[in-house]
Amino acid sequence: LPVVWSLHDLHPATGGCIHPYDCHNFTNHCHNCPNLKRPRNHDRSWHEFDLKDRLYRRLNLHIVGNSDWTTAQARRSALMRHASSFHTISPGVETNEFTYVEKSCARQALGLTRKTFVVGFSCMDVSDPNKNAALLLESVQELARQSEITLLVCGGGKLPDFDRKFAVVELGIAQSPRLQSIFYSACDV
Repeated sequence: LPVVWSLHDLHPATGGCIHPYDCHNFTNHCHNCPNLKRPRNHDRSWHEFDLKDRLYRRLNLHIVGNSDWTTAQARRSALMRHASSFHTISPGVETNEFTYVEKSCARQALGLTRKTFVVGFSCMDVSDPNKNAALLLESVQELARQSEITLLVCGGGKLPDFDRKFAVVELGIAQSPRLQSIFYSACDV
């Protein structure tokens, strides 16, 4: 029977990590894993990779990534050489729940002025290094030299410390589609 596997991270395509960062071992065979305290040639990543390889070769495997990037990384994985096909299906959006709100109304609801340029940043955890909030802050700092900027943040975690030369509004995690709609509608970018 075909097995259709929807990937939302790279754990199935590696020897154990959900994101390989700069490590490319998963393209050949995981070993000497930089995420382990004591990396070595036949470490836990090597064993997990070897186990997955033995299991996957028995399957009629079809991979579905949740983004073009995830699918491309899965194609690079030596484990996924057993897959019969690769496809990408992006997460859907419920258009009845996520609606446009007039920008002036959205800004008023969030206490933002009309003249400020609003840069939006949204993710589950702003302190996750994958989201690169430090680079965002550096970029917004440059923009703030030229005009009035407000950084509107939606998500959990804590922004890295920085010299605040622009306004920052942190909404926390927005569970409500209505609040998320207001967030996106208030943003210029």
